[in-house]
Formats: sequence, C-alpha cells, structure tokens
Amino acid sequence: MLDMLITPRQTTAKTNTSTDVAMFNNLVTLEGRPTNMAIWCPLSELANPPERQQSARYYLSHMGSAVKTRCVEAKPDVEIKKFCLMLPGFNGGPFDCFHLAEKLAQQGYWVLSVGCYINPNLKPSEDPDKVAFALADAYPEYNAMLRAFSLLTGVALSDERINRIRYVSFSAGIYPLIRAVCAGNCPNWQHDLMLMAPGLSATRGLSGTLRNAPITDIQLVHSEQDRHPTYGSPLAYLNMFDRNKTTLHLLQEGEHYDFIHLPRKTRHTEAQSQHEQTVKSECLAVLDALLQGEKP
Repeated sequence: MLDMLITPRQTTAKTNTSTDVAMFNNLVTLEGRPTNMAIWCPLSELANPPERQQSARYYLSHMGSAVKTRCVEAKPDVEIKKFCLMLPGFNGGPFDCFHLAEKLAQQGYWVLSVGCYINPNLKPSEDPDKVAFALADAYPEYNAMLRAFSLLTGVALSDERINRIRYVSFSAGIYPLIRAVCAGNCPNWQHDLMLMAPGLSATRGLSGTLRNAPITDIQLVHSEQDRHPTYGSPLAYLNMFDRNKTTLHLLQEGEHYDFIHLPRKTRHTEAQSQHEQTVKSECLAVLDALLQGEKP
C-alpha cells in the first residue's frame, strides 16, 4: 500500500493562467431541466473569439483569468484531442473548481463542467443508501452532457478523435461516470480520474463496477481531516479501485468543502481562508504533476 500512498509536502503550485483561455457559461436544457454548464478552452481555437478582453468573474469574490465569450464554436480545422469532463459535488455548480479548469485549458484542454441539478428535496443524509438513491437523479446523463458540448462547439466527441479523457470531480461528482458504466453507455475512450474528497462509500458494491470501468489512471486527493459523515475514511477508497492504477494523495489539512471555491463569507477568519487556499494549492500541485510533459 505504501507505494500507492503519497503524503504531499506544502507545495506552491503555479496558479497563474494566461489570458489565452476562454470561458463560456449558460443555462442549457438537459433531459428537460435547466442545467448550469461552463466550458473552458484555448482562446485561439475559437471561430469567433471575443473582441473585448474581459476577465471572467466567478461567484462574487473570485476573479478568474479566462476571457468571457458568448460563443464557443471551434474553428473548422480544430480537432479536440484533449478533453476534460469536470463534475462538482452534490448540488454543486460548474465553477466550483474553476482554478483547475483554467489550468487545463492553458495546457490545451477543452473542459466541460456541468452543475449538479439542484432539487430542494434531495438533502445529504447519514444514510448511505438514501444518498445513493438521491444521486440517481442529481446529475444529467453522461451522454446528454457530451451531446450538449458537441452542439455548442460544433465538434463531435468520438473515439476516433479522442482515445482518453481526464475526469476531474469533487465528492459525488464521480456518479455520472458510474451511472454511465452501469448503463452500458460509457464512451470507448479511457478515463484518467482525479477525484477530490470522493463520496464513493455512499453506494454499496462499487468495487466491481469501478474495477471493470474503462479507467487508465486514478488520482485520489483526500484529507486526513475530512470527517464528512457520509463518506468514510480515505484509505477505504483504495479497496474500490484497481490498486495498480491508483495513487492516494493524502493531505494533512482540509475539510470536505475546502476542495472547492465557495463564496467567501464574512464569518471566515483569516486562518480559515488560508486553510482553504492551502488545500486548493495542493490540488493544483497534483494537477501540475499530471500535466508535466504534455504538449500545450
């Protein structure tokens, strides 16, 4: 187990994103319901790049480096070979991990982030089976998200163009992939997973499903301090995956929701803000390591 367990040191990641990254955001209808969706991509690959260089604002207090655009149609000669599907946690929004999305787009990725369907009747619970049942309707279908991406960009995502994608998720954001595998409608390409504080122990019998899934590499980023009542201990996740493909990055700090960008609240102390920033920097450091050697 020791060769699969990495305890990161305090690493300062390179978080500066150049202004050659574009971001699109809109409400789209997926499976008959409004869904908040965002796309990041290299600015140079857009057919009609925005004329005004206006940085994107996420939530109320975080200013990103991406340029806002009203259209994400790709140039006719663009072939998307680097694609990342990014999913937030239960009732999460598409901007929860925008710092990671901008980093990926800077490296030549097209990133699709889809918000979880907000249903006021679906609330987290200490009953794992109840949570798992609620998650069955919390996200759009995997294929519906990919079709929406193709309609907006004009590029069909197929295994002829892409043989492997990145899949980045926080908490229960892994469930769209699990549902796709169980339903037999998962694309043929391989998946490189980066799962942050994954909420997987909420469903029984996942071991066989995940071990048989088209997964090439799994990076689990978790915290020793995460005591979310639904999800269990970090080391328990190693039993759900193929250990030969899995690396656990165990952070020394970080509660469950420190992995995402939440709106800064007035009751946050300076120590709490620094604590959250430390966790985000660690996640960026893991992503930086995964991207080393990739061509932009």
